[in-house]
Amino acid sequence: LCLLLGVFLGGFCGSGGAYAYGLRVSSLDGVSGELVLHVVEDTRVSSWSSSCICRLISVDGEKLLPAPKVLVDMGDESVFYGQEIIGIGTLSAPKVGSSYYRSQAIVAVSRLGDDVGPQFSGITAPVCILREQTVLAVSAASGGDDSAEAVLQALICGYRTKLSGSAIYEDFKLAGVGHLVAVSGAHLSVMFALISLGLRGTRLSRKARAALQVVALLLYLCFAAIPLSALRAAVMVGLGLASYFSERRASVLNALGFCIIAVIALNPANALSASFLLSASSTLGIVLFAALANYWVSQLLPFIPRAVADALALTIAATMLSLPFGIALFGQCSLVCLPANLVSAPLFTLACTVGLGAAAIHAALPGVGLVVMKVALAICGVLCEAVRLLAHIPYACVPATISVVAAGAIAIALGLGLWLLWPKPNTGTIAALTGLCALSFVICAIMLHGSCRIVMLDVGQGDAILLQSGGRSILIDTGNQDKLLKEALARSHIVHLDAVLITHPDADHCASLASLAGVCRIDGVYVSTGLLEGHCANCVGFRAMCEELGLDLHGLDVGSTLSFGTFALRVIWPEAYIACGENEDSLCVLLAQDEGGDGTPDWQMLFTGDVGALQLQQMIDGGAVGDIDALKVSHHGSATGLDSATVSALSPELALISVGAHNRYGHPADSVLELLQGEGAHVLRTDRDGDISLIFTSKGVRVQTQR
Repeated sequence: LCLLLGVFLGGFCGSGGAYAYGLRVSSLDGVSGELVLHVVEDTRVSSWSSSCICRLISVDGEKLLPAPKVLVDMGDESVFYGQEIIGIGTLSAPKVGSSYYRSQAIVAVSRLGDDVGPQFSGITAPVCILREQTVLAVSAASGGDDSAEAVLQALICGYRTKLSGSAIYEDFKLAGVGHLVAVSGAHLSVMFALISLGLRGTRLSRKARAALQVVALLLYLCFAAIPLSALRAAVMVGLGLASYFSERRASVLNALGFCIIAVIALNPANALSASFLLSASSTLGIVLFAALANYWVSQLLPFIPRAVADALALTIAATMLSLPFGIALFGQCSLVCLPANLVSAPLFTLACTVGLGAAAIHAALPGVGLVVMKVALAICGVLCEAVRLLAHIPYACVPATISVVAAGAIAIALGLGLWLLWPKPNTGTIAALTGLCALSFVICAIMLHGSCRIVMLDVGQGDAILLQSGGRSILIDTGNQDKLLKEALARSHIVHLDAVLITHPDADHCASLASLAGVCRIDGVYVSTGLLEGHCANCVGFRAMCEELGLDLHGLDVGSTLSFGTFALRVIWPEAYIACGENEDSLCVLLAQDEGGDGTPDWQMLFTGDVGALQLQQMIDGGAVGDIDALKVSHHGSATGLDSATVSALSPELALISVGAHNRYGHPADSVLELLQGEGAHVLRTDRDGDISLIFTSKGVRVQTQR
């Protein structure tokens, strides 16, 4: 009954909240004046700007209640949680179709003038100032070790500006220990242990100590910028300490249930928070299955030390229910998460303990505090190196995909099954399951080895096309949405790419290449020779990224050919690199499929990148391409990509368009669709059809769509 009531109230309140959100967006769109904002998240730095999430307190002196969330473009300005900023700005409605703004309950975006003047205010100002000083102290003591600096700042005070988007953070996620750098229950456990140790020698009563512990935890929450996962843990700790006053036994399961209700009731947008979902499911796994995992580990691995066995059991229990959700949310599955957690746990605890101690010492004795901070940084350096080694093991992490609904069903089924059966370990059963998994992998590998297909992957507003033949896999472009790319590759069971072709260095064609490091083994990256020599910012940035990732770059010129299986890719454009890597310089390749191996193509498809109709006409006039069977429509169906002459000359039977749903560019253009359909082409598009597969069989080409 409680569950049904919760579902009903959730649907009712969620619908009301969505309606209220829409009203708030429309009421603030276009409003301008002096904005007073309270920063609720530290600056987030991207490749093009800095931004932060704020609560809008007032506009031209008129207070707004409740204060809505606004995303503010800060330019080069850096701000900290807890600061107040005042500036002249105009509010605009968030981008249509973006789930990010809705999930964060952001009702407007804005950019302020240069004179922002951030300053701390309110009752939390002293703690927030101490937090800022700690962040700066870590930077001062780091000595140039950016990885250790970013990790320690995230560990002790939740400052993630330098961590987000960094290579070390990607390594933490690949190794399955990304939760360690998000302040949560583990961090509060360290803090709670330190507080308890400090109060142990006092003569205070048990209730007085509990009250002081609650106050200290609240201060630490503010010091860590009140992350959602830590808030969940703090509520549970607070409820446990409350049992001292009620003189009743603490119930961890009830505390978790109350915590979930309270956190979502305080802010319904938390129901859409990935960190809260993972935190709650991990905690539930520990509460329900820690004892079972301990028993399994002790029976199957009786020779390992007790401390190691306990840490391993805790990791298994925490992963049991959260793993399906992690796959659904991030599109990847770490295969080294157990050893990584086992290695990282003691280093994490030591780094947190020393780091928090250094922060406290630095507040009173800055010189001594910096020395202790260097020790914490050294420990973080060891932690980072251990994570790097594990993350760079071949196939340490593989692409994986599952829907959130299916992940929830799996977690519930697994939880109920283990709770009802409470199975004892049986080595015969474990061996049988291992053998079955291995057999499944072998069968899958055999099936994929013989496949011959072209798959336009659904990666939103970007390009990513998979070619498979003769047991080899080549990817043309990567898009710029990491999760969508990894999920799409998982749907095609890809863990190794023989080559990646990048048509040009625009973000929607190459930005997600970095996300494949550690998830897919890539033998080489192929680009136009002009890109290897170009001096534009995009070219230089792309080459630097490949160098940092350790990827081998190869140049291709007009006439270069890549052959694999029954496929041959021949480069037909650009003849010269004249637009500094812009759309006109896109690498265009003509795919020929020769089933009989007689040297005569049985089927042809043209891949066009983002070139315009003018460049296509030059290829046609030069005899590089003529009548084809299928066309990858240029520039996501842009009106400038095709005209009647090029469509007539190419005369494709199939036209594939990679495009994001509800995109702000209006792609694909109606004029392009009319031209293609008028020529008799069957148009397929990823925003409606999902992944589009062209499967080559002895009877011809079969078209298969995801939706």
